[in-house]
Amino acid sequence: HKAAKDEAISFFVEKSMGEFQKDFLNDLKSKFKQKLNVIIADNELETRRACSNFLRENYGEIEKKLKSQGFEHFNEFETELRSFQQFILEHGPLGPGRREIMLEFVKNALSDGALYFLNTVVSELDLQKQMSSETIRKLESNIKENKDEMIQERESLFK
Repeated sequence: HKAAKDEAISFFVEKSMGEFQKDFLNDLKSKFKQKLNVIIADNELETRRACSNFLRENYGEIEKKLKSQGFEHFNEFETELRSFQQFILEHGPLGPGRREIMLEFVKNALSDGALYFLNTVVSELDLQKQMSSETIRKLESNIKENKDEMIQERESLFK
């Protein structure tokens, strides 16, 4: 970029003349700067788009495995996600801010995975609590029945 800009300015200075040369040169430099900013913004946008597509295409298998309870423990998920992180850093699309985009995705995936495992544990604990409550209720009922039977037997013995 810099070499092309310098060459264009040299060409302009060489070919231009008159009292407005300096004004036109400043205008030319301003247009170069504006064009460069547009190109940088477009490049950042395209990098973000390419990274998003790459991540969506390559994370699907891990996500399916997570949703189908293919990971027995959170540590397994985390290890696979770290391997995926290394893969995307090595093979992901190039561009400005790509590393930050990829790491942000991995951070969010890790957070979502942790939440999924946490919700699974909470559901299992709720189920255990329900089962325990049911067992306690049955045992209390049995105790009451046995107590009532013993009272009746005692009363029948004393009659």
